Amino acid sequence: MYARIQELLAFSEEILVTKSDLDEKTAQMSDLTNKVEEMRTHHGYQMRLKDKDLKDKITGLTDKFTAELEGTYVCIHTYKYIHMYKHTYMHTCICEG
Repeated sequence: MYARIQELLAFSEEILVTKSDLDEKTAQMSDLTNKVEEMRTHHGYQMRLKDKDLKDKITGLTDKFTAELEGTYVCIHTYKYIHMYKHTYMHTCICEG
């Protein structure tokens, strides 16, 4: 009995559609597909712009950090030189004195 009902329902699940309705749905699907592709293209462009912007920021920060690091390096060596000079001068004064 159940098999017979399933057999009858299988036929009732078929739907008749007019050609104009089918053409309309096909056109809508094509429009949506085009919109999705446009959105993908736009999104890819936006991501490339963002990527370039972030790379530029990283380059700027790296350059700034490198300059500060080099400045610190110069200060440290200058301090060491001054310290060594004072120590040598004081040692010379003590020895001569």
